[in-house]
Amino acid sequence: MKKVSVTLLKKFCVFLIGLFVGLCLLEAGLRVVGYIVLHQRSQVRKIAQVRKNRNAQTILFLGDSYTFGGNVSVHQNFPSQFEEILKTKRLAQDIRVVNGGWCEQTTRDLLPRLKKILSTHQPDVIVLLIGAANRYNLDDYDFSRNQLFYFLTNLRVYKMARIIAVNLKANRLAHDARHFGLNADLYKKRVRQLRHFQSIDQYSEDLTLDQKAFYYFNKGDHDKAWELIHVFLKSHPESLEALMAAGFFHYKKYEYAQCDVVLQRIIKICETRIANNQTSERVRSHLAFAAVSRANFLLVFRRHADAIDYIFKTLLIEPNGTLLQYLIRSYSLQSKYSAADMVGFYDELFRKKPELRDFKLFLNNYRYFSDEKVWEKRLESWLRDDLDEIVRICRQSGVTLILQNYPFPYAVANTAIEDVARKYSLPVIDQLSYFEELIGQGFENDYLEDDAHCTVKGYQHMARHIYDYLSSINMLEVRK
Repeated sequence: MKKVSVTLLKKFCVFLIGLFVGLCLLEAGLRVVGYIVLHQRSQVRKIAQVRKNRNAQTILFLGDSYTFGGNVSVHQNFPSQFEEILKTKRLAQDIRVVNGGWCEQTTRDLLPRLKKILSTHQPDVIVLLIGAANRYNLDDYDFSRNQLFYFLTNLRVYKMARIIAVNLKANRLAHDARHFGLNADLYKKRVRQLRHFQSIDQYSEDLTLDQKAFYYFNKGDHDKAWELIHVFLKSHPESLEALMAAGFFHYKKYEYAQCDVVLQRIIKICETRIANNQTSERVRSHLAFAAVSRANFLLVFRRHADAIDYIFKTLLIEPNGTLLQYLIRSYSLQSKYSAADMVGFYDELFRKKPELRDFKLFLNNYRYFSDEKVWEKRLESWLRDDLDEIVRICRQSGVTLILQNYPFPYAVANTAIEDVARKYSLPVIDQLSYFEELIGQGFENDYLEDDAHCTVKGYQHMARHIYDYLSSINMLEVRK
């Protein structure tokens, strides 16, 4: 018996050694293949670099919704306005401006994409403004981050296994996501459709009624657009498409109270249909879009406790992940609800929909409220670690990195940005002090919206301050 046990133990040890050697060989093979592919790509980049105008340089702006300009048109964000300043200074032909901003982007979102972004745009200078969204978007945060975690997750074998596991799990999660309204495409689908409608500039009888209304609205004939919508709503008072168009038209005319009424009407219709088992992807997508839009309205008008009440109710019907970001933001700006209240809500949500525990975004939000102080410290540490890694990648790539702080006093983000700048002797564009001086000379609402994003005038000043700073450190000189 003892001899059999020894034999089995030997076989098991041989198996483990063989498995280890096999994994090492696989790791080595994957790294060799990766090196060959990267080497070929680098040769292509070198050829492209030779073809570039040697006197031109590229300035890449990276960040979140401040950089993207989520609350203004594409021509009014600060990278676009910075480019307009270059044109007035006759520098636009010598300096290429790229806006790499992304709404709600965290440092964790940016890091996996950074090397590809550098490869694609080949910037000479990066102006970075990021970190404020880290506190509100917890989807990518991992409790287990440490040196061993970094080592293991950087192994090619681990990455290959993770890809296989994710694909095996994808079908089940996709089904659950659709069933529980978590599919981001439900919300984004409606957003994409709205953007498409805003670009309709050719009339056709094949257009749907709401598309025709958008055509006239885009053309500037608002009366005709309203006439089409009002006539249709008289005979079809619960048409989600017509109501969505009406809400958008109110919004574009700054009639926010009327827009909010329409959003509430859409939500009520969708909730009634879902309660009566008349649900569909179309109904859920309208509910997701209207719910997120209304939550944003409540935040903009600083009705933070009301926003939490509303989000609680909506999440129980339509657990849309985007609403969770508004939930944390509202919570941080009100005093009615405690962390214990938020935990109680999540307990109720998980009790009614236990499958939601499979989604990291919901689970991490629950953990955040369960131990808020610990999470705040870990989020701050996460932000600093990610900024360190961004600096390392930029230096390794030979790109000049310039940091900005936020014009709004996001204490954790601004402090981390300034500390990292001191640590690595990086230049910082101090938007916070600049805006404090501006606001001291006028009114805050001239420069900042109620949701802390800049107004068009605020973005103009951001662009001007960036230009003045880059000029002062000779970053806009034409290379000979």
